[in-house]
Amino acid sequence: MNREQTIDKQLSLLKAIWRRNKSGYVFLPFIPHDHARGPERKTSLRNGPAFKIGEWDRIRSHLDDHYRDELYFAPMVFTGPRRRREYASLCARLWADLDAIDPAGIPADLTPNILWETSPGRYAGVWFMVS
Repeated sequence: MNREQTIDKQLSLLKAIWRRNKSGYVFLPFIPHDHARGPERKTSLRNGPAFKIGEWDRIRSHLDDHYRDELYFAPMVFTGPRRRREYASLCARLWADLDAIDPAGIPADLTPNILWETSPGRYAGVWFMVS
C-alpha cells in the first residue's frame, strides 16, 4: 500500500468512528518519529490541533504531515477544543485495545463494529451501542 492509500484508509477509519457525531472536536496526538524509539519518547507526545467533526480535508493533511510519526487517536469526541474531561461528550460507543487477541477468534456476537490493526499482530476495536 502506498502513502496515499494508507492515508485514505486511515481517514476512512476515523470517519467511520467519528462521523456519527454531528458536531464536536477530535484530536490526533503524535510522537515525532525521531523520538519514538529513544529515551525521550515518554515526554514527546504532542497533542496537536483540535479538529472539528467534518474537517476531513484538514484531518487528512494532518495525517499526511505526520505520516512517519506515531499517530494516536481516541474514538472520544469532545464538546470543546481541548482534550479535557469536562469537554468529553457522552457517546454510545465502547473501545478497547485487543492487543494480541486474534480477531478471528472473537465470537460473532462480540465482534467489534470497527476493527483495525494498531501495529503488526496487535488490534483495537470499537463497538457502537446504538445504531
